[in-house]
Amino acid sequence: MSSDEHLLRRVRDLLIELPDDERMVPVSRAGRHALADPADRTRLVTQFLDRLARGGAHGVRTSEDEVPAALRELLSTAGVTCVLVPDGLPGTLLAPWAAEGNRVVVDSPMAAAGDLDGIGAVVTVCAGAVADSGALVFDGGPGQMRKTTRAESGVQVCLVRAEQVGPSLPEVVDRLDPRRAITLFGAPAGPEDEPAAAAGLIVLVVE
Repeated sequence: MSSDEHLLRRVRDLLIELPDDERMVPVSRAGRHALADPADRTRLVTQFLDRLARGGAHGVRTSEDEVPAALRELLSTAGVTCVLVPDGLPGTLLAPWAAEGNRVVVDSPMAAAGDLDGIGAVVTVCAGAVADSGALVFDGGPGQMRKTTRAESGVQVCLVRAEQVGPSLPEVVDRLDPRRAITLFGAPAGPEDEPAAAAGLIVLVVE
């Protein structure tokens, strides 16, 4: 078990021990997590992308307006013609790519086996990202997969907003709803891990 997984398990154990009326404590998310200096946010994003690269993932910086075009270029370059997306992912993000005759399949427990044929990539958002480890954090919210899995081709594209990147795992987890199941993905457990730990992962950081 990695140190990140041990921390998450300990947090969950402590929450279970609390009475129901003490598990949720109102905390302002604009407090110590807010970075007033844009240079600090840029530094965190750079650190996150560097850590991703060390883990074998590919990171791309883009602006809000350029996200659909960036997704189109990434998927086209990878030769993907069909993607699986979670419920809640805005359809406009993939509209330019889909307009070229490509197929978007929405993940559903009711989907027939044939609906998943030909899927070459998964496109999602996340709940947070960790600068010092390169980890992506998922909590099952809108735009996230029911299970954090990749397509058989090994390609997963994840959109991360710059403000979602936190310095370390405790600070990222502290922003999330503790009642949700949290999953980490994409980060090697330690500095000596092989780059293949996150191979096939493409992260689009929206600044």
